[in-house]
Amino acid sequence: MSCVSRSILIDVHLPASDEGTKHRLLEVLDDQLEQLGLTRTSFTHKLASSQLYVYVSDNDISGSLRVYPSNKLATLTLEESSDEQAMSNEDIECFRKQLQKELEMRVVRVPHLKRGPPVPNYYTSADERLLEYDFDKILFEKQSDFQEVKILSSPTLGAVLFLDDLQNLGECDLPYTHGIMDFGNYSYTDKDILILGGGDGGLLHELLKESPKFVTMIDIDEVVMQSCRKHLRGACGDCLDTYEGPNYNVIVGDCLEYMERYKNEGRKFDVVFSDLTDIPISAEIGGLAQQNEQWEFLSKVLNDSLDIMNKDGVFQNHAIGKGCVQALESYEKFLNTLKGTHFTKRIRFVPSFLEEWVFYSIFKDA
Repeated sequence: MSCVSRSILIDVHLPASDEGTKHRLLEVLDDQLEQLGLTRTSFTHKLASSQLYVYVSDNDISGSLRVYPSNKLATLTLEESSDEQAMSNEDIECFRKQLQKELEMRVVRVPHLKRGPPVPNYYTSADERLLEYDFDKILFEKQSDFQEVKILSSPTLGAVLFLDDLQNLGECDLPYTHGIMDFGNYSYTDKDILILGGGDGGLLHELLKESPKFVTMIDIDEVVMQSCRKHLRGACGDCLDTYEGPNYNVIVGDCLEYMERYKNEGRKFDVVFSDLTDIPISAEIGGLAQQNEQWEFLSKVLNDSLDIMNKDGVFQNHAIGKGCVQALESYEKFLNTLKGTHFTKRIRFVPSFLEEWVFYSIFKDA
């Protein structure tokens, strides 16, 4: 895949913070970088906690070195923008080993980052670790009234839906759908089911295979459903081709408004799925205003769902990545405050998330 430039990141762990160590570092780097056509300029900038050095060349490579004496660390960044990649990962590894040998210091590299490709390939895990994908085509991209909707194509994952640049569901993600269903451990036969969210259609598609009595799905964003109907058929099949079937109905609307209506009507469900937003990554309920709004929204969704569930009903939902330990602890602390309920949890690896995801079942005690 073509890109505008590549960033090569190398860290040098300095054994000491004295001038002699810094001088030795600059001496070795000047020599090694000269072989790449790079020369250190006379520009040296003293920042609050570091010194910055700049390297330039007549070709398409430039570099910068920052030395952090108090942290005994130096960071080298090389930027190359040639039409053909000048340094492969193997070349960079050889360069790292040579630096380590010459400096007799610990030298660590980050695999080079590709900058400016036509299809974005860097995203993060739930706990904000960097992930690189192999997307090669943008199938759909549109800003709806609620979020940015994007579907990307991958040779290994198939089509993957992103909402506001967060991984949502891929054609490879049956483990996610089976995870939220607690597939194999709970029977949906003859059950009256409500799905909150789920606009990708993956959950509806799988539930309809389980011979339910009826499934009602409510999602606020029709752009999601229309795009998945065309580009994510490996996950949703044909269930979004029409919004009404013999045993299901898809509603475009606000789930909170419909749950309030169901409460007033006295309508009850055997199962309620929350396939909405993740639980916030913040450690505690409260804190940042936006995250607090998320907690309040999810709390209302759960409490309203309990109000419209039958006595032996179950609330099925996804939470967040397994690595977000404090967020999960906060969620379970909240679940433990709910009277007349108990919960179980399970973990599944979700291919397009590139991480393990946590799911919960909250049972209403009979």
